Amino acid sequence: MKSINKISLFAILLIVLISLPPLQTLIKPGLFEAHDGRLHVIRLHWFDQELMSGQFPVRWSETANHRYGYPIFNFYYPLLYYSGEFFHLMDFTLVDSMKLVLGLAFVGSGIVMYLFLRLWVGQFSAIAGSILYIYAPFRFVSMFVTGRWAESLVFLALPVAFLAAAKAGISGQKRHLLLGSLAYGTLIIAHNVTSLLFTPILFLWTYLSKKQASLKHIILMFIGGLAISAYFWLPAVYETRWTHQGQQPVYDAVNNFPPLKSYLYQAWGYGFSLNGTKDGVSPMIGFAQIIALLLSAIFVLFNKKLYFPAKILTIISFITFFLMLKISIPIWNWIPLMKTIQFPNRLTAILVFGAAVTGAFSIEILPKLKLGWLKWLAGSGLIILAIYGNRNHFRPAVFDRYYDNDITGFYQLLFGVGNPSNEVTPIWSENLPPEYEKKAQVLLPKDNMSCPNIKIEELSLENRNYKFRIYNKTKQTYGVKINTIYYPGWKIYVDNNFYPLSIPVKQNPDNKFGLISVNIPPGEHILQIHWSETLLRNAADAISIFALIFILLSLKQKQDSK
Repeated sequence: MKSINKISLFAILLIVLISLPPLQTLIKPGLFEAHDGRLHVIRLHWFDQELMSGQFPVRWSETANHRYGYPIFNFYYPLLYYSGEFFHLMDFTLVDSMKLVLGLAFVGSGIVMYLFLRLWVGQFSAIAGSILYIYAPFRFVSMFVTGRWAESLVFLALPVAFLAAAKAGISGQKRHLLLGSLAYGTLIIAHNVTSLLFTPILFLWTYLSKKQASLKHIILMFIGGLAISAYFWLPAVYETRWTHQGQQPVYDAVNNFPPLKSYLYQAWGYGFSLNGTKDGVSPMIGFAQIIALLLSAIFVLFNKKLYFPAKILTIISFITFFLMLKISIPIWNWIPLMKTIQFPNRLTAILVFGAAVTGAFSIEILPKLKLGWLKWLAGSGLIILAIYGNRNHFRPAVFDRYYDNDITGFYQLLFGVGNPSNEVTPIWSENLPPEYEKKAQVLLPKDNMSCPNIKIEELSLENRNYKFRIYNKTKQTYGVKINTIYYPGWKIYVDNNFYPLSIPVKQNPDNKFGLISVNIPPGEHILQIHWSETLLRNAADAISIFALIFILLSLKQKQDSK
């Protein structure tokens, strides 16, 4: 087994230099056109507003949904927005903050993949594997076409998790196990679906390559990662039932299978993923990646010298490819959890990772077969093919550029809820509401156009905390609607007394937007409404806090004892 203590700075510098050409689009001022690109900037704008107003962890956006609010950050991969916020707090623009995250994640993914591979293979093989990892069509699709930037970030989180978990399995040291928990927790908050796909692969690799760690230690390491990220995944999993996506998946994976030939080659496009064979975006795996996987398959079938975990990863890669074909539809229908993937070509992430790792191992064992000269030929050929095959893939469709003011102005109103399919809209909201003039309004009888004997005075409209003085000079109880959609976590107090908030009735024609409402009796009253964590969210937050404190203190103790 190779040591990474004598890492060649030249090799890392080479990987950095090779990573730079695709980033030329990021260096130019403004934001390039990508499907979800502006959405991420809008979300970062909302995220910043909520964090600066004291909401932590951020779950609810006050500005989204035309100021009716939206629980978008309760469900969407938080690492992307916390990372973007880090740079925004350093006074970078919203656009530049997102581009910094993308650029550093891209370069960093190649470096960390190199470090991971150097645990087993030589420098040249590790360099080849890292270039196969960064120069893959799927990665350029995510960055420059679809704008699925959380997927771009997860390609950094993946080798970090595999590196940390592998070192934990090899050494069995508590420090490495704790770092493995941190890395796995980071992977979970990087991207929901991808972390779900890679968890069994990460566990298998760690277990099969372990030297000193026991199975118990490895299981505890994964439990630690789940605990650290519990604040995110636990409420997200439970509360999906309260969203439209929890009732019916927005995209049906069965209708989104590209044809086989599209995986091998399809003209590069900037359109959308459509049902049938008319995809406007290319689902190519990549020539270099396919050759790397085929080379490792040959060693699996005809040679016993390939590292056993790499053999298993090769088999997993080919099973994954089978699941990306229409012939596998019965399996998708049989396993309901697979429907959450939505697009079968998302599984390409496994092939990209698998090709990089197994390709590096395959190149490394060629000298053991007395084919040392072929090692340099095969490795160089894969590197050249990966770079040349993607030479036209890292540029935007159009060269229009967008800046913060453009995106947080007109486009913020255009996109409304920050996700084009409205999948995390609460089930009580049948339609997206129009803009409103006042935060609180009287619910008048249908035959009344106005009610001068009821007045609402706005005392405070802070983020997620509203206060009104209501004068009801009539002799009957009147309903007051708050122009905020209902979602568990909102609490109401009338004259400092807790008011049980009724859940809106689904498909109610009198409240089709699912707004909060309260009945106000005659007289003068103070109405207060504020957002708070539910019992489950508080429990999930506590689990993450205690797990993080435990791990950090344990790491500090380990450091102090040296």
